[in-house]
Amino acid sequence: MSTTLQNFDGGVEERPDECQCIRAFHDLACFACYRAGFDEPNPDAPEVSDDE
Repeated sequence: MSTTLQNFDGGVEERPDECQCIRAFHDLACFACYRAGFDEPNPDAPEVSDDE
């Protein structure tokens, strides 16, 4: 299931299939999502703690 989110231009798009977001890098999107226009990581991405 793809996640939709508002992109840089204010439109709504689906996350790319190659999304590799993890919520551990200061809320940065992975390169695939950034290239697709997303400035925040996929909200469905797993959260990684500092202990891992």
